[in-house]
Amino acid sequence: MAESVESRIKALALNSQDNVFSSSNVARLNLVEEIISGAKANNWPSSRDWMRDELALTGFLPSLSSESDYSTAARNNASTNRSTYSVSLISYMQTLKESLQYQISIEQNLNDDKITKPPLLANVREEETPNGKVAVYGPVKPPYPDPAFEVWCDPETKNNNHQERKGASKTDGGVALVLGAGNTSICSMIDVLNCIFIHPRKPVLLKHHPLRPYLFEIYGILFKPLMKCGYFDQILDQGIPHTETLLAHEDVAHVHFTGALSTETAIKSSLVKLRKDVTDTSVQTMVTSELGCASPWIFSRGRYSDVELQNAAKWIAVAKKTAGGAYCMSAQVVIIPKGWEQKEQLKQYVRDELKRVPTDPCYYPGTYNRCTKIIKHYQNLGDDRVKIIDAPLRVSDFNGKEKTQDMHIALIDCGTYGTDDYDGLAIIQEAFGPILALMELNDDDDNDESYLLKTVSSFVNNKKEICGSLSCTLLSPESQEKSILTKAVAALKYGSVCINCWALFGYSTMSKGGVWGGHPHDGAGQSGTGYVGNAFFISNVEKTVVYGPPLTKAPIFDGTAIPAIVMDALHLATAAKSPVYAFVNVTILLTIRFISSILSRVWKATTQPYGSPF
Repeated sequence: MAESVESRIKALALNSQDNVFSSSNVARLNLVEEIISGAKANNWPSSRDWMRDELALTGFLPSLSSESDYSTAARNNASTNRSTYSVSLISYMQTLKESLQYQISIEQNLNDDKITKPPLLANVREEETPNGKVAVYGPVKPPYPDPAFEVWCDPETKNNNHQERKGASKTDGGVALVLGAGNTSICSMIDVLNCIFIHPRKPVLLKHHPLRPYLFEIYGILFKPLMKCGYFDQILDQGIPHTETLLAHEDVAHVHFTGALSTETAIKSSLVKLRKDVTDTSVQTMVTSELGCASPWIFSRGRYSDVELQNAAKWIAVAKKTAGGAYCMSAQVVIIPKGWEQKEQLKQYVRDELKRVPTDPCYYPGTYNRCTKIIKHYQNLGDDRVKIIDAPLRVSDFNGKEKTQDMHIALIDCGTYGTDDYDGLAIIQEAFGPILALMELNDDDDNDESYLLKTVSSFVNNKKEICGSLSCTLLSPESQEKSILTKAVAALKYGSVCINCWALFGYSTMSKGGVWGGHPHDGAGQSGTGYVGNAFFISNVEKTVVYGPPLTKAPIFDGTAIPAIVMDALHLATAAKSPVYAFVNVTILLTIRFISSILSRVWKATTQPYGSPF
């Protein structure tokens, strides 16, 4: 490792003990406000270089030679990315600000009537579960379109107010090494902020993922306040030997990683091998991670209306096809009661929706080989076990990239669990690509409650049968008894349980006080250790529960591309200094876009490319 990088790590380590930020909530609050102010300055998203690289990586930009090459799909995707960045960052920091203000008011020994509890902490109840009573914080309803959510505590740990969830480490000394995520750009941003402000509260050295070196410039702008005070630094990836040298550094006291289980295993092995101060036991708390999941979509028994079935199928299609299936919360298996009389109708609706929703580029390295092996395995079992669903392509020109970019969804029939025809290969690993499995569970002798609490829960909680515990979705008709759903939520050992909506909303809750991570007692660690989120420091968090709208309502996202102007308007409104500025900025945007569209018809000029929203 170059001497300059080593000296930067040592400088970060010194700040973990000497900088006032390490012990002062007031100092943290000042930094949070400074970051929010910078994020609202609107200078960082206008750099066209980083977004061009992002679009090229994900297959949305056919050529980097000219901005005139931007297709409508590219513009829509770029505007969505920019809005996602600004909304997620500002929302996360606003929640941190609220938490710090609350902590400071307690430190100042104000009277109770002068302390305003954050909404998530103000609403607390107890729920009875098979493992005992648990504290449930919420529900909280964030601004639209995010649905309401709750935070459930751990029933398997006594004295919830005094014990920490597995993954905690000492807050004094050392540096946190964050190994950036490869599948999305936003993950490493959240991981950095989480390690500095929530856990383990250490200065951070970020090593960018080799797929996304272009984030270096943007993070240098967004995290400038943290760099100035010596609490953040970043480097580019230089291969495995370089990473091992970083892990061997004595001042690296914590490692946070987003990726695959195999990589986490290699990281832990390297730490034990390279460091005299690290043991097999200590490495378990030294490393936190977010790994994969074969995310199940579970249908409860009951009578669904035709509209409910169609809307459920729309949710499944969007959750599978977005980003080519390369999200950790992408839908991977639909679990259906075998005796359910509406199952064939649902399957037809799922096929119809997979045909309707355009296929996103499947860009992630290794996806084609991994998915092809799964597909060939089931084709060898019979011609009826795999159906490739053709659909329109979101992007028609991939600029000569390999044909895997237009991989359509392979719908795989796993069979009925417990019978001779069952084969679960498609769900004992994370596909991380365009694979959607269908399987059935026997329910002959079950009523609605026992089916969910015994048959379903025992299957999905068994990590030998299905990979991971990051997130799941439970679908139910409006006629379903709410008490049964509550019992099912308690029984499911997943870090995020979403009712009638995609677990993408489970991830977004962590920017509002929820958590995102594998279940702490899944028994396998396939989805990682620890979590991101928990801005209000609720002890022994077990899971976040998200409540989507009834299935009688159409999904917020139906697979249709969100127009660039809508996402640009959301970005400007979020980043505005006040509601008045938001109104003015959006009005200017609409006016300029309207005039531009008129002029483009007259002079056949290109429409507005990505860059400044104006």
